[in-house]
This record gives sequence, C-alpha cells and structure tokens, in this order.
Amino acid sequence: MPKVSVIIPVFNCEPYIGDCLRSVIAQTERDLEIIVVDDGSTDGSLKVIKQIAASDARISVYWQPNSGYPGVSRNVGLSHATARFVTLLDGDDLYHREKVKRSLGVFEELDGVEIVFHDYKPFKNGLDEPGTALQNTRFIERAAAWLTRTADRTYLCQNDFYKFASLEFVPCHISSTTFRRDLLSPSGPWFRENLRNGDDGDFWLRLLRGRKIAFLNEALSYYRLRSPSISSDLIKHLVGAVELQTDNLRRGMDVFSPDEAQRYRLKIAALFCDLGYQYFLNFDNHNARSAYRRSMRMALRPKTLEAYLKTFAPKPIVRAYRKSFESTKTGDGPGDYRIGQQG
Repeated sequence: MPKVSVIIPVFNCEPYIGDCLRSVIAQTERDLEIIVVDDGSTDGSLKVIKQIAASDARISVYWQPNSGYPGVSRNVGLSHATARFVTLLDGDDLYHREKVKRSLGVFEELDGVEIVFHDYKPFKNGLDEPGTALQNTRFIERAAAWLTRTADRTYLCQNDFYKFASLEFVPCHISSTTFRRDLLSPSGPWFRENLRNGDDGDFWLRLLRGRKIAFLNEALSYYRLRSPSISSDLIKHLVGAVELQTDNLRRGMDVFSPDEAQRYRLKIAALFCDLGYQYFLNFDNHNARSAYRRSMRMALRPKTLEAYLKTFAPKPIVRAYRKSFESTKTGDGPGDYRIGQQG
C-alpha cells in the first residue's frame, strides 16, 4: 500500500497538465499513487496524461463523460484511493518537490494529527512572484487565538478551529491539505456534486469539524491564476458560497454561541449583498432583488436596503451607473465585498 494517494481532476488543462504531473512525479517522497481523473476534456489533455502515465507505473488514469462539476471528478479519484493519506491537486496547479514529504513529517511529529495544511503561492507568470495566499490574508494574525506554535514553522490548531474556518475563512486549499483517508465515510459522495464552485470549501468545513489539525507555515504548492473571471463566473462563485455557508451555519448551530451565530449571519448577509450587486451590474434586477431580500432577512442594513431600491431604477440610469463602475474599476459594491477563499 502506498503512503499517499494524490488525486488530480482534469478538464481542458492541456497547456498545464504536463507540468502538473511532473511536479508530482518529482516529489522527494516516492511512495505515491497518482490518480488522474479526466472529466471529458475536449482538448489534448487526455493524450498528454496517457503519454506521461506510460513512463510511470504509479499513475492511474480514469476518463468519464464531462460532468461540469469538479466534485464529481474528485469523488471518482477518492473512490480509487488506497493509501493511508490523501492529498489533491487541480490539473493546472503545481506541487513544491518537498510538499508530500514535509506534510507527512508533521503527521509523524505531532501525535494524533488528522489533517495538515500549509500555505500556497498564487502565480500568473512565474513561481518567484512575491507573496503567498495566507500571508496576503494575514492568516497567522487573524487565527492567533486558534494556533499554538510547536516548532519553527509548525502550529497546532485548537479544537474549535472549525469556528475560525466558518466565521473568518477556510485556509485550506485543494493543493495545500493532506488528510487521513479514514476520516472519510466508507462510501461517497464526499465532495458535493451539485456545486460548480465552492465544493472544496464545503468539503473542508465538513472535514475540519472536531479534528486535530496542524498548519505548516511554508508555501508548498502553487495555484495558477488563469485569465480574469468575468462577472458571470463571480456570480457562480457567490451562488456556491452562499449555499455552502448557509448549509454550514445550519450544521454548526450546536457549536456556535449566539454571538457567533449572529456574526455568521452577518457574513452570509454580506455575501448575498455582493451577489445582488453582481446581478444588478448584469441588468438582472429580478435575481438582484431576490439576493438583496435574502440578505436583509439575514441582517437588515441600510446600505442593503438602498441597493435593493436601486434595482427599481430605469434601465438608462442603471446603464449609466454601470458605465461609471467600469470606468473606475473600484470593485466597491453595496455590500462588504469580500468573498474570501473557498467562498
């Protein structure tokens, strides 16, 4: 049995999948099984995958008709995993060559740890670009009350770390988290298969609750920033975010204090407000009003009411507003515009 199962879902990643696979093949920890699931790619991804797999027996390749939902491919990969530990990587992202070895080292150093996550680096052009994801979000500072330093770069998370992930943001990323396979139920689905965006955030929120978790303060994976998302992509992200956060609030009501539950409602209200604003910019006043009303049911704020009333403005005024928005590109909406990581 290999030590680690690496799950790689792929859809139309022909320019990147070769580098992605080579970053896993080059790991200093060699005892891996590499499970690649192609979700019906229409480019040359599958051909590249098969060419590389032919030279490395650790790689298993699975193909399926396109589902359009990343959770489907991830679940297929997990269903074939046999190792004690599991980690994932999207087909356009990369691992640092020490990623698996250093993550396993934390499991060995800290007795009983079930989940290890580390920092990761977003990049557009090169891996030497400054900054990391968790540095940019000030994770160490914001999570200080939940972290106990155990070594130079290793922190043990407190038992209620699930609350931080719920109330602030989920610091785990698909490429940055390794977990014990026995945390999963015997049969899937494990990732939600009805979310086009946010299935990973939902998965981490469910997995983190009640677990012994450690954080390794090193950037050991690389997240590729593709071309800028258009507003429809942002709408999909926000729709997934409000759904998974609303579900998580409902699941966590037995652990959140009244004050924490209210903070969570305010967070979800802000997401609904951001969603309404994006609909408004797309001249979709019907859905904008619906999102604003749901925001106000969570938390009634004057700025949300003002935004709601704007959806009744004549279209020429809305067009003028949008033109002004596009010329300034401030990104300031009527809500607390922060979708954060993983929704």
